[in-house]
Amino acid sequence: MSKSSQVELILAKIESAYGDDANPTAALNAIRMANVQLTPYETETASLDYKKPTFGNNQQIVVSEQMRLTGEVYIVGGGEPGAVPPWGVLMRGCGWAETVIPDTSVIYNPISKNIESLTIYVNKDGILHKGTGCRGTVTWDFTAKKVPTFSFSFTGKFNPVEDQLMPPDADFSKWIKPRAAIPTFTGLVNIFGMVTAIVRSLTGDTQTEVVKPEWVNHDEIVISDRLPTSTVEYEARPVAEFDLYKHVREQTHGEVIYTHGNEPGNIIEMAYPDAILTSAEYGDNSKILTNTATIIPLIKDGNDDMLITVS
Repeated sequence: MSKSSQVELILAKIESAYGDDANPTAALNAIRMANVQLTPYETETASLDYKKPTFGNNQQIVVSEQMRLTGEVYIVGGGEPGAVPPWGVLMRGCGWAETVIPDTSVIYNPISKNIESLTIYVNKDGILHKGTGCRGTVTWDFTAKKVPTFSFSFTGKFNPVEDQLMPPDADFSKWIKPRAAIPTFTGLVNIFGMVTAIVRSLTGDTQTEVVKPEWVNHDEIVISDRLPTSTVEYEARPVAEFDLYKHVREQTHGEVIYTHGNEPGNIIEMAYPDAILTSAEYGDNSKILTNTATIIPLIKDGNDDMLITVS
């Protein structure tokens, strides 16, 4: 029987111990993801370099194996203030802590220790792929006239592929309607005190290093570093209003805040509480002059260089 490339279900759940299958279910752990790319079995091999009487390949031995998954989720809130957004589990697998303030907000900040891991299931029309011990990295894109996205890339431990019927009870009700990055749904924007900035886009990348160290008796996907960067493009202003070049030259510190959404339960604030600007370039938006600046978020006390607040 033919299999459809369009029938797919992704599940993700936090593991209680690294690499232990968390057994996510369609009813509780369904992930609504777009632009999915699954590498079901990625390997490294070593050649057995025997001498032989003819030309030709020697046998290969698998020395490393993993599953990889990339995809995007549309950025939405939890439906009401204090409710965990449905993509929160993916952030936790990328080295972010989740703090719930009941009836108010959910806050995400990057961490450097005790990073959680995920079990991810990908069911492709009855063919089930399981990745355990998954950890990953995330980027974000708030661009005008688009629906903002988080893009995730996960690496996990390979598990034998199985035949399993597509679960009939996938629940996506937590994935509320996303909003486009347009004036109707944009809140506060603040670039180094310039709260009147007219922004075309804010993008970012945690540049998380996800590695698999080589051990003879231990197998773990590890997050070993994080060097985040971001880019903002905004309508150019006279120097007297905002001296971008002075900020870059003097490496002054400032705050950057971008708020998407203005409906309670569907408000997402991306903040870099302390940052520097490291480049200044010109751009064009329908023949309107723009500036593009690179933002480097900095830590103060540690693990506080980026904050995502959902309210």
